[in-house]
Amino acid sequence: MLTAAVALRSLEERTVAVDARKRARWTLLATSFGLSMALLDMTAVNVAVPSIQAGLNTDVLGLSWVIDGYTLTFASLLLLSGGLGDRLGAKRLFLSGLVVFTVASAACGFAPGLGTLVFARIVQGAGAAMFMPSSLAILREAYPHAKERAHAIGIWSALTAIAGACGPLFGGALVASLGWRSIFLLNLPVGIVAVPMVVRFVRPSPAGARRGFDLPAQIAGAFALALLTWALIERSAFGWSSPRILLALVASAGALLAFLHLERRSPNPILPLQLFANRTFSATASAALLYAGGFFGSVLVFSIYFQSLRGDSPIRAGLHMAAVTISFGLTSVVAGRFAGRYGTRMPILVGLSLLAAGALLFASLAQETSFAL
Repeated sequence: MLTAAVALRSLEERTVAVDARKRARWTLLATSFGLSMALLDMTAVNVAVPSIQAGLNTDVLGLSWVIDGYTLTFASLLLLSGGLGDRLGAKRLFLSGLVVFTVASAACGFAPGLGTLVFARIVQGAGAAMFMPSSLAILREAYPHAKERAHAIGIWSALTAIAGACGPLFGGALVASLGWRSIFLLNLPVGIVAVPMVVRFVRPSPAGARRGFDLPAQIAGAFALALLTWALIERSAFGWSSPRILLALVASAGALLAFLHLERRSPNPILPLQLFANRTFSATASAALLYAGGFFGSVLVFSIYFQSLRGDSPIRAGLHMAAVTISFGLTSVVAGRFAGRYGTRMPILVGLSLLAAGALLFASLAQETSFAL
């Protein structure tokens, strides 16, 4: 009897372990699928910029807000979303953001004019700020062991990069055949599939892992980011010496000081300031800032360069831009495996070096530069 009981218990433990691994895989797929929707939209919209300008008969400043309205809300709400994730749980926030993003995508696709489109893009940015950061928190809970987590994040990066690579291709093809509205409507089937997957497979965050919600610091941080982002966006139209730009920068600095003061006094800080005393954390955060600025800031420039300056079609521009995201996807899995086995230092150094070399090459582009495609 004792032997039978031990055998039964061992079988139950193995079954639970298998179920946990299976759920973790589906969780990885669900979060990657949802995040892919945002990256599909992000890269496809950049290809469609000239077509949107022609379709809505708007100037460059108005067109810029189709991109910048999304960026403004996304950047300003990231800290707020982090606090909400701690309070509500990563799954709930991810799911809410996914629904908001999907509905806003439909509004973008059916927008009758520029004002409606910009507003819908602002709502899209809010949805993306809710679910994009939550995806990594969900993976951290699904994969508690560091080695498995590094491998999962590598797969997550590859799948989302593939979606990013498909964005310019699908976006170019859709714009050429069905018009620019179709790139937003493309998100609807993706969202419809992703939402039930998240509901079914992603586990809620443990109640004990949720922290308090420091609302004053959240508001101060959101204002600091929003004002800084607005100033950076609008400085091309008004110039650095413009009173409104200077006022926005000063107000942003004031909000930042208020945020830092509140964080020092808070028992539940959004961003524990003592983290910056750790050289590894500070160096990694600085590297991530430089990477994001160099990589994502170039995407819109590439679209305008290929279509407006060189006269390429949306499909051809999409093929050119997909080369970047395809290489990103191919190296993500390898880098994730390498980091899980040998550490993150070497992949980061190699990646940043390649990014710098690529930026130097892009800086030498001219209108007559030849391309293989």
